[in-house]
Amino acid sequence: MGQEDAPRALPSVSLGKRSSSSAVQQQTYSASIFLRRKEKRIQHSRKAAGKVCD
Repeated sequence: MGQEDAPRALPSVSLGKRSSSSAVQQQTYSASIFLRRKEKRIQHSRKAAGKVCD
């Protein structure tokens, strides 16, 4: 697992309600991208090992 796949932490700043909502959405999006990439790596290693699971 490389550093480039890790979700980025958002800076700690005082945020208004709209901004904090958008910050949470950004964190959720980043986490979903991270998990998608992780799943692709797992599937790729299974294929490379000859253990293809559908």
